[in-house]
Amino acid sequence: MEHTGDGGIVSIQYNENAIYHELRIRDSGEGISAKDIPYIFKRFYKGRNAGENSVGIGLAMAQNIVTKQHGDIEVTSEEGSEQRFRLSSINESYKLLRLKLAHTTRYCK
Repeated sequence: MEHTGDGGIVSIQYNENAIYHELRIRDSGEGISAKDIPYIFKRFYKGRNAGENSVGIGLAMAQNIVTKQHGDIEVTSEEGSEQRFRLSSINESYKLLRLKLAHTTRYCK
């Protein structure tokens, strides 16, 4: 949202199935340079288009929260156009099913 100008568009999609949850966030902002993408989740990293008041902690914090919840976060971007973030995590019920199957399989061998 910080890099989406006046009149810009932010869209959010949520999908869920038996295996995972997925949240996709897309905005019509200025995009992220391909040179910055490998570093944007590093704490205190500020990309080329970072604002004057940017600290470089927001995406690092987001990644930390998502990974502590056993999820993934990834980004794709077209510089000067848009950026897309995808957050996903496995459903708790699917995790439990996998654990039960693993436990059952041990005793069936």
